Amino acid sequence: MNWQQRAGNDDQFRWCQAPDGTWQRDIDEAERFYATFCRKPDDPDAASFAVTCHASFFVPVSETGGTYEATNEKITDALRTAWLALCHESPTLASWIQYDPSEGVWKRMYAPLNGSEDSPTVSAWLSQTFKQVNSDTNNEWFNMNPPVFKVATLFVVASPSDQDDLVHRKVYLRCPHDLVDGIGILHLIHRFFELADRSCQGGALNTRWDGHEVAYLSPPLSTAIGIRGRPTDAQRQAFDALVARNATLQTEKPLLGFTLSDDSGGADRIQRLSFSLSENLTAELVRRSKLHGITITHLVSAALTLALRDLQSFPPGTLGVKYCNQSIVNLRGLCLPSQDPLAVGNYHMVAAQSMAIDLSLASCDNATKGSEEELIAVAKQFRDYYAAIRPVSKPIDQDLLSFIPMTWDMFTPKPTTQPLPQQQVASVAISSLGNISSIVKTDYGAFSLKTVWVAGETLGTGISTFIQTFAGELGFSTIFNLGFHQEERIEALQELVLKKLTELSQ
Repeated sequence: MNWQQRAGNDDQFRWCQAPDGTWQRDIDEAERFYATFCRKPDDPDAASFAVTCHASFFVPVSETGGTYEATNEKITDALRTAWLALCHESPTLASWIQYDPSEGVWKRMYAPLNGSEDSPTVSAWLSQTFKQVNSDTNNEWFNMNPPVFKVATLFVVASPSDQDDLVHRKVYLRCPHDLVDGIGILHLIHRFFELADRSCQGGALNTRWDGHEVAYLSPPLSTAIGIRGRPTDAQRQAFDALVARNATLQTEKPLLGFTLSDDSGGADRIQRLSFSLSENLTAELVRRSKLHGITITHLVSAALTLALRDLQSFPPGTLGVKYCNQSIVNLRGLCLPSQDPLAVGNYHMVAAQSMAIDLSLASCDNATKGSEEELIAVAKQFRDYYAAIRPVSKPIDQDLLSFIPMTWDMFTPKPTTQPLPQQQVASVAISSLGNISSIVKTDYGAFSLKTVWVAGETLGTGISTFIQTFAGELGFSTIFNLGFHQEERIEALQELVLKKLTELSQ
């Protein structure tokens, strides 16, 4: 649906049981945006455009008092039980979006799972959503073309190890992006390891499905944040004026992106490249950022945009370029009090106000290129933009609330039979997850987490970047499609970002 089809109340987003026993509700504009990329009307059993949360961990064999084989089996059982318990606590994980041809609309669907783990229904569902993968290499599994899926799926990957006193595993929680966002999936992985630790210690978990779990099915963003009815005429006029200002900003100077490779030579496959900084280097960057009234997110964002500029050539006489994008704003902390922290949904908005960061090309020919002064100046532009778009308190301003569904609808691709023209310059998106250690811990009893990261897939030629800190270490990753971008060029971009950051920390 779009904002023009909204009812005057919230009833259309209430979960209702259909005659066939499934529970259904309409989807809102945010879900419709993501469903456009995740789902196909003629293939309800497949989904794409995933958001993934990865966590690598180890468990000392001494923690279980048994052999390596016994510890391995105990850990596997604990993970399976934890996954079942997590989906019982947050049953929306077992839901999906499907097109209803009789009504011509998309709906979120949930089919209750009745019985315990040994019942045919639950057992069949568990075999589809809890996947064990034995890898014969330590290469990144995310880059090995993971399978498509209909609903949230947990992959447990075992790789070769020369340590017989530690059980190593990697888990990848992969969800269609029409189900949950990056912050939401971090909350889920945190709760998953809490449950896994409890199971490993012999604690009882609720894994019996009896239909009562439907009371915990999550609402869409519109309900969770308190959007009611359609925007007023005045709100629509204000939104149209803001869109017009955005368009003006994007035509003042050439837009900065990342040119496509002339011949990528790669398959149509999503890849992730990343780097991390040590605790000491990260701490120094945080210290330097505070001195200038900025955050490490602002700093890394500035380093990225300057790296994009420095790696490319522009027509003679071009004095400056502009980096424009639409920022994602986390709204989970501003949702209504009735919403559980484990609620599964895309509880964020696309900022209606466009990001417009000015970069000078004149500095490429003088001593300020790559200087700390230039980096800090650009970082302050990011700071000021984020401060301008982020709601700071409850209740959220009603005009801002009214912009949320209109913005989602504006960016939702409209049906067309014509192929879209391929852009020769890829857009580069920046997403910051902040200090994810505030959500996911490093230790859950016997489980010691080494790395945690989140990645959302990119669309077409686009490039997505993610900034985060875990266990005191800054992490930066780039998601791209090998069909459009050579890996070597993405590596060069990351190396330049890293160079700008390490030079500042020295």
